[in-house]
Order: sequence, then C-alpha cells, then structure tokens
Amino acid sequence: MFRVKSQILIKLVLLIPFFLIIRLLPVASQEQSNDNSTIHKIIDLIFRENYRLVEAKLDSLILTTPNNPDAYFYRGVSCWRESNVQQNVQKFDTEMQKWLEKCLEICEKRLNLNPDDAFACFYKGGAHGFLGTMHARQKNWLKTGFHAWKGIHALETALQLKPDFYDVHYGLGLYHVMAGNQGAIVRFLQRLLPIPTGDPEAGLSFLKSAIQRGVYSPLPASSALASAYLYFEKDYSAAIQIAESLLTIYPENLDLLSTQINALFNLEFSRPVNQWQKLLDYIDQFEKVVHQRKLISSDWWSYKMKFMRGYAYYHQGKYDAALRLFEEYHAFYAEGSYLLGLGELTSGKIYDLQGKRRQAIEKYKNSRRQEKAGNVADLADYYLQNPFKKELNRNRIIATFTELPGRP
Repeated sequence: MFRVKSQILIKLVLLIPFFLIIRLLPVASQEQSNDNSTIHKIIDLIFRENYRLVEAKLDSLILTTPNNPDAYFYRGVSCWRESNVQQNVQKFDTEMQKWLEKCLEICEKRLNLNPDDAFACFYKGGAHGFLGTMHARQKNWLKTGFHAWKGIHALETALQLKPDFYDVHYGLGLYHVMAGNQGAIVRFLQRLLPIPTGDPEAGLSFLKSAIQRGVYSPLPASSALASAYLYFEKDYSAAIQIAESLLTIYPENLDLLSTQINALFNLEFSRPVNQWQKLLDYIDQFEKVVHQRKLISSDWWSYKMKFMRGYAYYHQGKYDAALRLFEEYHAFYAEGSYLLGLGELTSGKIYDLQGKRRQAIEKYKNSRRQEKAGNVADLADYYLQNPFKKELNRNRIIATFTELPGRP
C-alpha cells in the first residue's frame, strides 16, 4: 500500500513541471516584443522618412514574429507620418487602418491568452490612439471618441500592470494635450462615452516623462512636444529649440521642417527677432526635399509656404516678389483663410511704400473684410487714415497664425 502511494506521489511530483510548462505556454510561446535595438532602428528609419525600407524591414519582422503586435503597429505609424504633408491622404488612411486593425487583432489574441500582457495593452492603446487621430482628421467625431475611449483604457491598464512602463506616458500625453485643447468636442463626446477630460498641463508632463524615461518613445514624444508647444502652448521658442535639435539628426524630416518653419514665422509676431533669412532657408530645404522625392504636398502646406515666403520677402524689401506670392495665395483661397487679412494688410503697406495710395486703400479695405486675426483689422483701419511709412511705423501686429494643418 505504501509502495503504491509512493509511486503515485512520485508521478505527481514528476508531473508538476509539465503542468507549470502548460500554464506558462501562452506567455512563453510569444515574445513580449521584438528586441529594443530592432524597434529603435525602425523608429530611426521612420524619422529619416525612408518609408520603403521601413516597410521591407517591418514585413520581414511580421514573417518571423507574426504574433507580435509591434511590427503591425509601426507599419500603421509609418503610413500616418508619410501622409502628413501629402495631398492624397485617403490612400494612406486606408493602408494605415488596415495595419492598425491587424495590430488590434494580435493584441486581442494575446490578451485572451494572458490578460496581464502589458505590452499588448500598450500597443492596443497606441493603435486605437492613431485610429482616433485618423478619424479626427476626417472629422468623424463619433469614431474618434470611440477609439479615444478604448485607447485610454488600454494605456491606463498597461500602466497598472507595469508602473514603470514610461513609454505609455507618450500616448497619455498626446491624449491630454489634444483633448485638453478641444473642449467643445470632448464635452460633446462625453455625453456618449466615458472619456476623460483632457489636461494640457498633465499632457506636457507625460510627454516630458516619455522623453526622459521611455525606451521606445523619446524620439516621437520629442516631436509631439514640439508640436504641442507650437499649436497649443504658443511657446514658439520652445518648439524651435526642440525641432532644431532634432533637425541636426534628421535634416530632411518634413514634419520637423514644417514645425520649425511655422514656429519661426509665428515667433516674429510674438517677439520679433528678424530671422527672416533663416525662415527662408528652412522653406528652401522643405521644398527641396519635396521636389527630390517627387511628392505632391498638400495645398494647405504648399500655399502656406508661399505665403510665409512672401511675408519674409516683404521684410527683406523684395516687394514685387512678395506681392506676387500674396496674389497667388489670395487667388487660391478666395475667402475663408485666416491668413488673407494679413496678406491684404501687408500688400497695402507695400503699395503705400511704393507711393500707390489708391491700390493701398483697396487692400486695406479688403483686409477689413477678412476673418479677424489679432489686431490686423484695427491696423487696416489705422492705415486707411494714415498712409504706412516704414521709418515711422511703431505699430506691431499682435496675432497668432498657428491653425492645425488643414485649416485654410
């Protein structure tokens, strides 16, 4: 009897490792993520905007590690970044949606096997976040809200499972910065979905934390922080400092170049520093890269570049060239652009300097009819009564011209 019990006990002891292996199989059968150096190389290539090489490397990763969500995720991110300054964003959106939905499918499979998979939660949150941003670009606010809700929940879960997962702070930072500056839309969506109210200050802190302590996110979080300073905080010096630092490594990154150009342009209205040639050099670099890659940049970017070039020419005394570019901009945006008032005001000032008072008056009147931007209309009223004289001018334009891309 004792011998039989001993044999049973021995068999049970021998079976313990087997049961442990079976219990661990769902986790052990899938790596948590591709190794850090591989992902860092992918992110570096994305910022070098070598998208075809990015695609080839990620497709190879998908073949070798098909159960990892990261390669699918970065395939979608690559589509998003490539689309940023291009004309036909629809084709990129379709491709991006395909890869991010595949990422979500992989994440769900992993979470079904192991609900405590923090990496799956992280990539699930990131995929929902980018899908939400895509739908926001399309002005599909209900889908934006749905993905924001799912994304925030997944990111917060990842942080609960792994409190030192500082890359999660990148996604949380993006959400709080965007949502905190879109109050009316967020309040509307909160009637339908339990999404949190954005907190811009917390968002900036999250982004800084991701830069300082993240493994994957320092580079994209730095780019996002520069954009936050530009478009929401209006801290143009801070945006310039970050973008300029990144451009020393990625001098042909169109997203960084556009951030730098916008920040330099707007800095002149908040704290004139007379860096017009520097602005022109960056515009030249942007247009050179677009030409070399044979891209068709979006009308929003191409015409805003024309406008900013014209405004820089005005400050350099190249009046005829400035007038020509303002007219091109006005011909494209016959109405509805927040830059038209400034363009007409500046054209009026040029005509006054050239002694063409009748044309100047017409331009000042046109400026007053455009969308109000800062004190532009007030200055037009003033110059209708008092011809502009550069050497006597003490009036400074006080306005911001940093609408998000796509806004006329």
